[in-house]
Amino acid sequence: MSFWLMGVIKFKEDLERFGIYGRGITEVISTTISKRGINAAPIGLINKDLTYVEVFKERNQIGDLVQGKSKIFTCHTYENLFKDGNIGINVTYNPLFFVESAFNDLKEEDYFFLDDFPFLKDSHAIIKFEVDGITEEKHFCRFYLKFSWGKVLKREVIGINRGFNLLLELTILATRRRITNRYDELYPFYSPIIKNCGDERMIKALERLNKLADSSK
Repeated sequence: MSFWLMGVIKFKEDLERFGIYGRGITEVISTTISKRGINAAPIGLINKDLTYVEVFKERNQIGDLVQGKSKIFTCHTYENLFKDGNIGINVTYNPLFFVESAFNDLKEEDYFFLDDFPFLKDSHAIIKFEVDGITEEKHFCRFYLKFSWGKVLKREVIGINRGFNLLLELTILATRRRITNRYDELYPFYSPIIKNCGDERMIKALERLNKLADSSK
């Protein structure tokens, strides 16, 4: 394991006001930028003693994933974080964003810029982090994050929706379809709940996920 750390400290910024509650992993969508353009990808924001994300280095390393791991791989996120050192965290409940960004680029009209950095329009809160340290494993990097600023965009109270949670889980499993059949095993159980508990947008996201998952075999 190679190791590079630039004075990482335990910052006490209260992330709860932006929807990041307590210790654990919060599913969000990251935004990064490069000369190629904007990249968005689902990612787990890990908030424990330190705040960090784990990102796979290369696309073909999806085959080296271990079943049960909760990392979402994206090589563009890795490249952009390594070169630019900035990441936007978008706390959003838009199911289509999670599904689409797991496989494809989002549309230009889905973004807006604040402080010269891209974020997703349909976000309840946005947070800007800087990379403050890196630990490098064989197949992935752990990027430690330093809080820059955050902004609450919507103040609606969002209740727990079983359909949304299961859709996120299916999306994660769909990205691993080449190495595990868990998506195919659980889809018959999860999809009726998503259809029963979800709204029109969630059902549309499920249909889109099915198409994208089939193309990713």
